Amino acid sequence: MEPKQLNLNRTLNSQLFLKYEKAKNNERRLNAVLKLINKQNIKICDVGGASGIFLNELLKKSKYKIHVFNLEIDQDYQNKQKNKKINFINKSILDNKIKGNFFDIATFNQVLHHLVSNNHQNTLILQKKALEEVFRITKKGGYIVFEEEVYSSPAISRITYSVSKFANLLHSKLNINFHVINVLIFIFLWFIQMILIRYHYQTRHMDLA
Repeated sequence: MEPKQLNLNRTLNSQLFLKYEKAKNNERRLNAVLKLINKQNIKICDVGGASGIFLNELLKKSKYKIHVFNLEIDQDYQNKQKNKKINFINKSILDNKIKGNFFDIATFNQVLHHLVSNNHQNTLILQKKALEEVFRITKKGGYIVFEEEVYSSPAISRITYSVSKFANLLHSKLNINFHVINVLIFIFLWFIQMILIRYHYQTRHMDLA
């Protein structure tokens, strides 16, 4: 049986994310994609593109005519797209129904860590499937440009998964404010990371001694 993603509405808030999306720096990814647009009518897909800020910047700065698509699971963004030329596809990358070899360029930013399932192993399966789908819908010889936060420490990775799952449970069972949960998660992860960094430094110092 294929793993299921936990209810995204419990851990994502489109209104709060709009503020984050505006503040997010897309310059590096934007420049990388613009360099790949070298002819007319290239088709570009942004997976999890929210309100389309990134795609709108591509439309404004591209020297060529392009066709842009926002593959976004949250329907709340459909009427908040920054440009009428953005084709909004209200689907998950995990179940998108898009034919293969369709896009010249596929891109996404910080999407994989939202694909949380009921356990760590199933979460990895979902993330792998998402990547496979991105490759499937991109033309052979096309390009995939993405940014994703990763942790060099397996321990931090496991903790992040557990906290994300716990946040989902808190919101669904206790109806705790989403913003409060985010702040608590940030403080907790920062604290754990500082402990691990300190431990790693002390261990290495002892080895060198």
